[in-house]
Amino acid sequence: PGKELTDLGWFDKGIYDLFPHGKISNTACQAKENVEMPDDDGSILVSCQDTCLIVKTSLLFKESPVMRAMLGSNWRCDTLKESKEIVQGTSIRKIYEITDYDPKSVEIVFRYLQDCSCPLKNMQDIRILEDALQLCDFYHIMRPLEAIVTTMQQVPVTMDNVVSVFEMSQRLGMISLYKDLAASIALKCRVLARVNLCTMPLIIKFLSEHEDKLDVAKQIVKITKIEGYDSVCRDSH
Repeated sequence: PGKELTDLGWFDKGIYDLFPHGKISNTACQAKENVEMPDDDGSILVSCQDTCLIVKTSLLFKESPVMRAMLGSNWRCDTLKESKEIVQGTSIRKIYEITDYDPKSVEIVFRYLQDCSCPLKNMQDIRILEDALQLCDFYHIMRPLEAIVTTMQQVPVTMDNVVSVFEMSQRLGMISLYKDLAASIALKCRVLARVNLCTMPLIIKFLSEHEDKLDVAKQIVKITKIEGYDSVCRDSH
């Protein structure tokens, strides 16, 4: 009530509406606020598969409390190594390898921190954008969120990708920071489904086209509330 959707569009919510509490969820790594900036600032070489980015240590300390803890002198892990290399005229203090995220999402987040939004330009891959949001949550990085969400809102949601988008909303909904965003994405999928799955033949065709993700497709079908949809979902395999 009181909210309007444009032509099957997103809720007209700003970033502060989507993240009203300004909090991020707990991650596998808790940051320590009392870690001091090292005397020798230098830079960190952030690598992810074939992507390598040189990032100032001071920038990482400022933008990510998780990174601040990781770069402290007492931190030990296999993906963080000491370095005395000179790369492109820059002193590299440490090399940090990111293994659990897509190189494109790593580039989006860390280049944005360097005031470069080029990797986000014309980005239409919803999977990469979700991965970038997951990365921001893990490292407690807030600054790129508005730009990533804005780009995500511009990606068309169609009957061709509605299953993957709805599935993405479920994953994002498990992170407290993204619950409102996930709800708005799920609503977009529901409205789209109700308009396009309005007859039993269309529902049967939709389910047959998404057998690889049948459970998610069934969840989308159930919200159409077409008479007989329950029996179709039970009979589909």
